[in-house]
Amino acid sequence: MQSLLILRHAVRSLVLNPLEVARIFAFPYLLIFSLVGSVGFYWGLFDDFLRGNSMEHSAGLGAMFGVLSLSLIIALWPIVNWHRFILADEMESRFIVGIQFERVFDYFLRVILIVSLSMLVATPLILLGNYGISYIAALKQNMGFAIVSSMQGTRVLNFLSDILIAYFVLRLSVSLVGVALGEDHSGLRTIWRATKEGRYTIMGITLALFCFQALFDWLIDILPEPATIPFGILSFAILGLLNVSILTTLYAHYVEGCELSR
Repeated sequence: MQSLLILRHAVRSLVLNPLEVARIFAFPYLLIFSLVGSVGFYWGLFDDFLRGNSMEHSAGLGAMFGVLSLSLIIALWPIVNWHRFILADEMESRFIVGIQFERVFDYFLRVILIVSLSMLVATPLILLGNYGISYIAALKQNMGFAIVSSMQGTRVLNFLSDILIAYFVLRLSVSLVGVALGEDHSGLRTIWRATKEGRYTIMGITLALFCFQALFDWLIDILPEPATIPFGILSFAILGLLNVSILTTLYAHYVEGCELSR
């Protein structure tokens, strides 16, 4: 029930502020799409990288890394502004909201830290999953359905590990809101303790986000090919905005103690 309240509040924050959403997010994300689109050789170099072309390998990897890194930094610009708008009621009068370089840089560093920690958590889960699959295969090696059972076991274990990693990342990512606000009490340990009460709520939200992603992926699969790219961009934007709004709501509720309207 609490998960639904968080999701509803996150959606309402977006729906009730359409102009602010446009002012904060439109220009930076148009800039990202223009950046990726203007680097015309981006996907070409990526294809060369996949084909193993040694001449293009380093160039393609470097181009991808540069474009993706710059795109990530630009993407954090409106996210920081959204957190500050909702929780600090901070909004510039000009239509395009400016970038707060210090807050964005701190946000970027925290993202890197959370990604690094998630990789540390993911590694033993992957190893444990591989060991479990090997054990199942060895246990049933004389049975005709051994391969099928192993494949099914792989899917189940991969799904469970994905859920646990996503939960871990979502719960730690609540600290990003505090970083955007410049709050001192936004350390990972502090946020982990603050969200202890809502750990089951956050797990419920994690499962809901997996379901939303699966729904959008299914719709992309059944759509005619000309519509897949526009719909893919739309679904990416919707899920991105929803994730940002969820983090803001979680921080407001569990860290700042704000009540959720029913």
